[in-house]
Amino acid sequence: MFKPVQNQQGTNNILGINLDAERMLMVYGSLTGAVYETLSAPTISRDSFSALLDQVTIEADKLISLVQAQRLPLPDRVSVAITGDYENESGILRAEQEFPGMSEVPLRSQLAVRFNLPVYVEQKANAGALAEYHFGKGKTLRNLIFVSLDPVLRLGILTDGKVYRNLGGSSGNIGVMQTELKHPVSGLPFSFNQICSSTGMLRTILGDHLQHWDHKVSLEQIIIDANQGDPYALESFERIAIILGKSLANATLLLRPDIFILGYPGCLLGETMANWVRRGIADATGLVESKLPLLASSELGAHLPELQALAPAINAFKSSEKA
Repeated sequence: MFKPVQNQQGTNNILGINLDAERMLMVYGSLTGAVYETLSAPTISRDSFSALLDQVTIEADKLISLVQAQRLPLPDRVSVAITGDYENESGILRAEQEFPGMSEVPLRSQLAVRFNLPVYVEQKANAGALAEYHFGKGKTLRNLIFVSLDPVLRLGILTDGKVYRNLGGSSGNIGVMQTELKHPVSGLPFSFNQICSSTGMLRTILGDHLQHWDHKVSLEQIIIDANQGDPYALESFERIAIILGKSLANATLLLRPDIFILGYPGCLLGETMANWVRRGIADATGLVESKLPLLASSELGAHLPELQALAPAINAFKSSEKA
């Protein structure tokens, strides 16, 4: 178990955790957004919070061992980006869909007890919005919407530089909305998650072109193929992006953000993906070109998950400085 020793005062180092049902990413970084060490592992313990907490502790301990071997100072705070509905005021996580049985988990307090350090937590989409606000395209903007695609489609909304929150922590969860497309066998409508999330993209593309890729191919490899001009990959991503744009129509009309920023892994397709999504918004809203919001892919790229992990603590620190 990770047991922190007394740190030098003012080290300002962070143990960052980016956690969902598929993967836990551990990051050792700083309040400047610098990333020094990372460690990634599949999420094994999904049915029990105590077992999940044990696995998080074990993986964190491995990362800290690497840090200590380099004679680096231990972290003095913990920063967490997590899937599910997270309520900031109470520190309660509700994530039954991702982690069965986790309907009312006192996440923040349990992590604070386990690590004996201050803990800062944000829902993953909100953490992505904060990462963009402090380190990406949002640095010069006040109102932005971060489009999180991994593990589900969800929006992180910043208004005047502050995260929009609601009681229960369920804001921005647009992936559960239904599309106009229906399953060819069951006749049930597909949700936007089933098409536009990272998992949904992979299933959609393999369904479109079953014989073109091995069934074990990763979404990242298909993105590489698309960037190299593979027509099958480009065709599928264009279709997915236009559907994704339609999911953003209501947010476009109601919130009028300065910009939508596409998250990982869709951002790896660059402005090509952003332009397709913008076309989907135009189709769904009927807005003319001059009335459409800006659309951009995150420039943080593959480093976005790392900065998501660090962003809750960094934002809390910068907010305290302003106060």
